[in-house]
Amino acid sequence: MTTKVLFPVSNRYSFTKIYDKAIEFAKVSGIISILQTVCDMKPFDEKLQMMRTMPYGSIGREMSLMLDKHGFRLIPKYESHDLKHLILGYGMTPKEEVKMQFFLIGNGNYSFSCLLFASLGIFMPDIWKELREDFLRGKRVDSILCLEMDDCLDKNLLELKIQYQ
Repeated sequence: MTTKVLFPVSNRYSFTKIYDKAIEFAKVSGIISILQTVCDMKPFDEKLQMMRTMPYGSIGREMSLMLDKHGFRLIPKYESHDLKHLILGYGMTPKEEVKMQFFLIGNGNYSFSCLLFASLGIFMPDIWKELREDFLRGKRVDSILCLEMDDCLDKNLLELKIQYQ
């Protein structure tokens, strides 16, 4: 008896690529561009420039390197979000974003945006096991929810990574 595959591997791969591109487009062209349009970006650009001059290993310098690597700017309301990417080691791809959201839910973040982005994991069955592991990891570590980038700029990244790993 043969079992039917709901999505053949080639179709599943195509769906995943299309899905990833749609998420990235929504994130970059939607949320980020709206915030950059309605907010005064000058203070954020100046802060990023200042962060580039901080010592290597500091949160400020390492954050600037991460943002520069991806061609991103500091975005109002997303500074602490980017800080979590940096400390927790999650990349900035759609998959890594969903994985981080599962960590954050495990860590106690039940905000609408966190739950919304995490729900996108339903379309990523290839990482469901990892999502569970990220959720459980979030439950095990100290709460990272109260960390604010401005309070951490001169702190050592490695020390914070150790604390939240």
